[in-house]
Amino acid sequence: MAQDPAIAARINALCLRSAEARTVLTRQIGIVRHRANLPARLRDSVGAHPYTWFGGSLAAGLFATLLFRRKSPRRESPRRKPFFSWLLAAAVTAAKPFLKAWLAGELKSRLQPLLQRHVAISHKQ
Repeated sequence: MAQDPAIAARINALCLRSAEARTVLTRQIGIVRHRANLPARLRDSVGAHPYTWFGGSLAAGLFATLLFRRKSPRRESPRRKPFFSWLLAAAVTAAKPFLKAWLAGELKSRLQPLLQRHVAISHKQ
């Protein structure tokens, strides 16, 4: 049974049209799934704009701190810390990295011979 060429051409056109529609629907379903996947969108946004998110989180934290902090009881005469205590605190804060480096160097120089001796003993056995 031979088909009419006009009907066969129309069937082929309909098949092509349905294939194009499937392609468009597949693409649109992917877009909808991406829009509905909030964790992935958030991860993409933080990866694309890390400094903006960091600044926003700092601003939100500052705002929340100012909004929800408790009121301290009023004293009759507020006492301020003397300048020397501020200076001492700043000096200790500035000296911490140097002290850490010095302590790490001292521990390394004192523990390295012990570790080498331990390694030499364990290799002999």
